[in-house]
Amino acid sequence: MTARVGQDVLDLLSELRVLEREGARQYAALADEAPAWMRPKLLEYAEQARRGALVIETAMERLGGDPAYVSPAAEAVARLSAETAVLAAGAPVHPPMNRLLWLLGHEDRDLITWQVIDALGHREGGEAGEVLRTAAGAVLTQETAGARGADRNVERREWLRHIVRRVLAAEYGLPDPASREGRRIGRR
Repeated sequence: MTARVGQDVLDLLSELRVLEREGARQYAALADEAPAWMRPKLLEYAEQARRGALVIETAMERLGGDPAYVSPAAEAVARLSAETAVLAAGAPVHPPMNRLLWLLGHEDRDLITWQVIDALGHREGGEAGEVLRTAAGAVLTQETAGARGADRNVERREWLRHIVRRVLAAEYGLPDPASREGRRIGRR
C-alpha cells in the first residue's frame, strides 16, 4: 500500500531533489578544478548529495508521487543554480571561491529543507509521516552514507568555511587559518 500526501509535500520533495542533484553537480565540478588535496572531500560530498536525491526519489514513489516530477519551485531552483554556475565560472575573479560560496549557501538551504521534511513527517503522521521522517532521518544523520550517525551537513558547512578562509588567506599571502599564526591574526 502506498501512503499519500498533498501536492505541496510532493512539490517540496521535487524542489529538494533538484537541490540535492545540483549540490552533487557543483561539488563534482569544483573537484575537477580544485587542488588534489581538496578532491577527496569534494567527491565524498558530491556522493552524499547524490544519495540524498535517491532517498527523495524513493520517498516520492512511496508517497504515490512520480519521482521524475519537477515542480514549478524545482524548475526555479534549477534555473537559479544553472545561472549561478554560469556566472561563477565566467567571473573574472574567484571562480572557485564563487562556487565554494554557492555550496555554503546550498548546505544551509539543504539542512533547513530536510528539517522541514522531518517536521512534515510529524504533521502528516501515519504511513506517510513515517516515510517522510525516515527519509529525513536517513539524510540528516547520513546513515545512507555510512557516517556513523554524525551530522554530515554540519561537517560539510564547517569544512567549506575552513576552505573559504584558507583559499582567501593563500590568495592574499596570509598565514593558513589553521596555523597558530593564522588563528592569532583572525582574533579581534
